[in-house]
Parts: sequence; C-alpha cells; structure tokens
Amino acid sequence: MNGYNLSRKWFDFSFENHEAKVQHTAIYLWCVELNNRFGWKDNFRLPTSSTMEGLSIGNKNTFLSALKDLESWGFIKIISESKNQNQARIISICRSESEPAQGTALDMALIQQSNGTGNGTGNGTVPIDKQVNQVNQVNQETTVEKIIDNGQDEIIVKKQKFTTPTIQEISEYLKSKHPSVSQDKLDAFATKFWSHYENKSWSYGRGQKMKDWRLAFGQWQETITKDLYQSGNMSIKPSPPRKSKVKYFDTDFPDRVKVATREEYDLLVSSDPDSTFVITQEYFD
Repeated sequence: MNGYNLSRKWFDFSFENHEAKVQHTAIYLWCVELNNRFGWKDNFRLPTSSTMEGLSIGNKNTFLSALKDLESWGFIKIISESKNQNQARIISICRSESEPAQGTALDMALIQQSNGTGNGTGNGTVPIDKQVNQVNQVNQETTVEKIIDNGQDEIIVKKQKFTTPTIQEISEYLKSKHPSVSQDKLDAFATKFWSHYENKSWSYGRGQKMKDWRLAFGQWQETITKDLYQSGNMSIKPSPPRKSKVKYFDTDFPDRVKVATREEYDLLVSSDPDSTFVITQEYFD
C-alpha cells in the first residue's frame, strides 16, 4: 500500500466520522510522510517537539490526545512511548493489503458536486453534506453555540434558551440552598422574586435578558438574609456558609483559567452577557 492509498483511506474515514478533526488529519499525514522518507520501515521514530512545531500544534495535550485517537481508530500503532525529552516514541503505520473501497460517501459527495446535482442552489455550487455521528442527544431548548478545545478535551459550549420559572421551581431551588428555613418563608420569598422579575420581563436593570434566572440570586443575598433568617427584632444568624469557588475560562481565551468565588462569577456572567464562560471545576474553600 502506498501513501496515496493510505491518505485516501484516511479521508474516507474522516468524512464519515465527526470525531476526526484537523489535528488528526495533520498528524496522520505527517506520519505517512515520515514513513515514506524512511523507506516505509515497519517501525520508525516520531519526535514530539519537531512534529508539534512542524504542524503548528501549540498544546502538547492536544497532540497526545490526537495520537491516542489515531491508535484507537486503527491508523497507527504506538510501539513504545518516549521515556524522556531526548527519546522519541516509536510507532508504525497500520497498513492493509486491500485497496481503498470505491463508492464511499466521500466519493458520492464529490461526484454530486462535480455534476452539479444534490441539495445546493445557485451558481452550480453543491455543498458536501458530511455525515454527522451524534454523540449526545441535544435538548430541544438547547442550541450548540460553539466548539472549543481547552487543550485536553473538546468542550461543546451550549446556549440555553431561557425559560421563565414557576414560583414552585424558585421555591424548590431556595429549599436546596436553605434547607433549614420554613417552607412558608421560602414560598413567600419565591413569590417576591418571581413578581420582581416578571414585571421586568425577566431582564436585569439595564434591559439585559437573563440567561439563567438562578444567577440572579447573587444580587439578592442581603434580602435573603433579612427575609429568611430574621424574625421581628430577633436576628437569627445562620451558620456561616462554606464559600464556593469556581475555576472558569472565557471561551475566547480557553487557555486562561481563572479562579473566583461563585458570587463573583455570577456577577461577571450577568454583567457580561456577550461573553461565554465555562466552569471547569467548582469546590468549597
């Protein structure tokens, strides 16, 4: 099997598998090129640093993850891992004696595009409809906003369609946060919260539409303490809550992970509706 047949099999696979990304294509074709230059040896060295530099891959975890994927998909085999920075890992290209299949999904799409048939309209341009293997069922009220790579995992950032909560839902949420408070006080506060934002069409002070009504509670902490934990002139001090902290990043800068309290994070999200933030970890201080 020659380099052309190897690359043809790869592109047939990548066209039909949504998991195959540009970094997989770059690394595999680089491996084929190296193997060709080494005279199609059974096993050959794949140096990490020069490979990443040659392919402009800046994150080592991205490179290693893609390499593992190629092995699990049966395109390469890792013979031995590198033990230090001066020793390259040894791999082999998984070859098949059979010729690449004819009439694949990619072949048919290219033929349709060439003949000007299919679903395209205007100027004889026909889009290639790549098969998508859906991994997760997406809720009807959720739309995918963007896909990013934080260096370790591919994260699908979803934009949730806002749904107005009921008073009961608000009361149940308060109960999960303040289990020691009586149900009457929780229901009264839930009604107060609901009425306040219902009159504002579920928007913040400057007319910014809510993304998640739960985040609005960050601005109600003093009112919560007064309404739920004070009775008449007797002030009942609740046990000090454990401070929740989060690690997060802005999807425009996925390599910049920041730490903040949950209250600080909620205020940031509510004050910057045009940005998308992703929490990678939440813990108690």
